[in-house]
Amino acid sequence: LYSFSNLEEYIVNSNGVLNFIWNNWNNWWRDYWLSHVNGGYAIDSTKLNKIFQYNDKQSLHYLCHIAGKFKRHNPGDSIVGTHQELTWGDYDKIEQIALELYSRHPHLTHLNYLLSLIGSYQTEIKHFQLIRNSFIHLNNESVNKLNSIKPYYVFNTDQKLIEILESNHIISNRKCINHLVDNMRGLIINI
Repeated sequence: LYSFSNLEEYIVNSNGVLNFIWNNWNNWWRDYWLSHVNGGYAIDSTKLNKIFQYNDKQSLHYLCHIAGKFKRHNPGDSIVGTHQELTWGDYDKIEQIALELYSRHPHLTHLNYLLSLIGSYQTEIKHFQLIRNSFIHLNNESVNKLNSIKPYYVFNTDQKLIEILESNHIISNRKCINHLVDNMRGLIINI
């Protein structure tokens, strides 16, 4: 990923890189879903008509509702701030919003394609989120959670579990970080 002189430098730099990628991933999905409610364009340039006459905060409330965060949504309900939003890039939330939007608004047929495609990227999205969370919430518990994905990666004999980004994916033989980011980008490109 980059050169580092010690484990502390690796952790600090990795934390920043992971957080930057994760925030952009989440913002991309937030904008993607907003364009489905507020109108806009799909990735293939197909025009998406507004579902409701909502502003962004009302649309976000609706999306959070269909993702299960709010028990009900009445016309005009809106979020108060970003603290009420979802983790938009979470695999389960992506899948749930796509399922709910498609079932409630079947004219959004391209979501059926997303639903058929996203399962191919489930492992990489979940691994990235787990690794990012381990770096952000750096403690024994969060780092030990990486043990659940360790079998997917090959470590050098002197590598520690927290150095997972420098390990190689067992199938692609690519560095973990490159493998994960390329697969997440692949989902977006293939939608």
